[in-house]
Amino acid sequence: MNTKSLFSVVLACAGFAWAEPANKTAPAADQLPEGILLRGSTDKEQAFYAPNEPITFTMKVDASKAKEKLAKGFKIVWERTGDDGKKENGEEDASKTVVVKTSLAKPGFVRLVAHLKGPSGKVFGAEPVSFNGGAGVQPEKLKSTMEPKDFDEFWTEQKAKLARVSFKNVKREKQESKNPKVEIYSVSIPCAGPRPVTGYITIPVEAKTNPMRARLLVDGYSGNRIQRAPKDGPATIVELHINAHGYELGKPDEYYKEFYNSIKSNGISYALDTEQNKDRDKAYFNGMSLRVMRALQYLKSLPEWNKKDLCVQGGSQGGLQTVWGASLDPDVTEANASVPWCCNMAREPEGRIGIGWGVHYTPAILYFDPIYLAKRINKNCKFTIPRAGLGDYVCPPSGVAILYNVLPCAKKIKWVQGSTHGFVPTQPNQQFELSEGKWE
Repeated sequence: MNTKSLFSVVLACAGFAWAEPANKTAPAADQLPEGILLRGSTDKEQAFYAPNEPITFTMKVDASKAKEKLAKGFKIVWERTGDDGKKENGEEDASKTVVVKTSLAKPGFVRLVAHLKGPSGKVFGAEPVSFNGGAGVQPEKLKSTMEPKDFDEFWTEQKAKLARVSFKNVKREKQESKNPKVEIYSVSIPCAGPRPVTGYITIPVEAKTNPMRARLLVDGYSGNRIQRAPKDGPATIVELHINAHGYELGKPDEYYKEFYNSIKSNGISYALDTEQNKDRDKAYFNGMSLRVMRALQYLKSLPEWNKKDLCVQGGSQGGLQTVWGASLDPDVTEANASVPWCCNMAREPEGRIGIGWGVHYTPAILYFDPIYLAKRINKNCKFTIPRAGLGDYVCPPSGVAILYNVLPCAKKIKWVQGSTHGFVPTQPNQQFELSEGKWE
C-alpha cells in the first residue's frame, strides 16, 4: 500500500477527509505555497513521561523554505487520542504557535494528529502539511498478557513440519552480474507450506576461499511487488534476498498479477482476512514464517558462510519477518527491524489504540505476533530498531515499545517524532535513541 493510501486511512480514523496540497481546483485563498511544513514536538526532547505528568505539544507552520507566505485564515485543526480512550480536539490560528497540553494516567501512548485547514474549510491531510505524532507514558512498563498457552508447542510443530521436507533439491541458476567480484543466482528452496522459498542470492567470489558473514533480506508488504534479478551485490557479505511469497521468478508481469489475485482470501489482500486468520494453520503468516526459517537454513548450508555471523534485515512486514527469523533460528547474531509490523495484535482487547489498516486481532493470529517471539531471541544477538514512528498507527508505538521491552539481548531503538509508517519529517526534527546491553 502506498503512502497516500495509508495516510487516507489515518485521516479517516481521525475524522478528516483527504485533500491534496495546493489543489488547483481549490479557491485561491486555500492554496498552499510550495515548501510549507507543519512541525510538531513535545516539551521533552525524549518524549516519555510519568503517569499524570503534563505533556505539552507545540505545533507551528514552518515557511522558512516556502516561496510564499501562508494566506490569512488558515487554521491548525488537531485531535488528541490515547490509550486511555479519551479524545480532545480543537483548532487555532495557523499563524501562531499552537500548544496542546494533555496527560495520561497509565503506561501507554498519547497520539496527536493535526492538519492545516483553509479559509473555506478544506482540510489538507497530505504530508508534510500535517503532523502525526505522540508521546509515551512509562512505555518501559508496557506488556501483553495474551500469549497463547501452547505457543512453544506450536512452533516446535512448525519446525518439525519443516524438517520433514527434503533440503536436497535446491534449484540454483546463475544470473548476469555487472560486477566480476560478485556472482548472482536465482534460488528456489523446497519448503513446508504451499510454496518454496524463492529469491536471489549474491555471493562474493572471494567468499569461496575466505568465507564471509551472511545476511537475509526480507520485504515489506505489497500486493503487487515483483522481484527481479539484481545486477550487482555487496562484495563483503553473502546476501540472500527473498520475496515473502515463494512465487516463481523471471515471469512476465501478467503472471504476478494473477499470482497476487490467487493469494487473496475472501477478496481481501493476503494476510489481512480476519476469517482466514482465525485458523493458525491456514493463516497466510504460517507459510511465510516457514519460508523465513528455511531461507536461514539455506544460508547456513553454504560453504561461503563463515559459520558465525548471520543477520536478518527488513522493514515493516520485513521487520515482522526479521523477528521471526531471529527468534526461530538461534544462530542469528544480528537483527535489524525498522518500523516492525504486527507488534501486539491484541492491542485493542487490551485497551490500547487500534489500527485502521493491517492485521486485526484473532486468538489464532497471536502465534505469529513478534512480541511473543522476540522474548525467545538468542541473548547473544544484537537487535536494532532503526526507526519507530511516534505517529505510526500502521505499527503503533505501544506495540513497538513492548517488542523492545521483551528483547533479552543487546538492543537499540530510535524514536522519531511526527513519523508515520512511510514518512519521516525533514531535519531538524525531534528524535531520540535508547539502547541497552553491550555494543561493539
